[in-house]
Amino acid sequence: MNLNDLKEKWGSRMEGDVSASISAWDSAAGDYESRQALTFEDNDFLGYLRDRIPLTGDMTVLDV
Repeated sequence: MNLNDLKEKWGSRMEGDVSASISAWDSAAGDYESRQALTFEDNDFLGYLRDRIPLTGDMTVLDV
């Protein structure tokens, strides 16, 4: 699922509809198992973050 699909499924029409929100996220979750991990070198957004946030080895990430 791409970002536009997610926006379409999880847009403002789902406000207050918890089951629709859960369904939208569940439909995207299956894609994550089969994806190759992104790297700073091949992902513009990660590169942008790396250039602006001083990353250290003791940092952790929460992906929500």
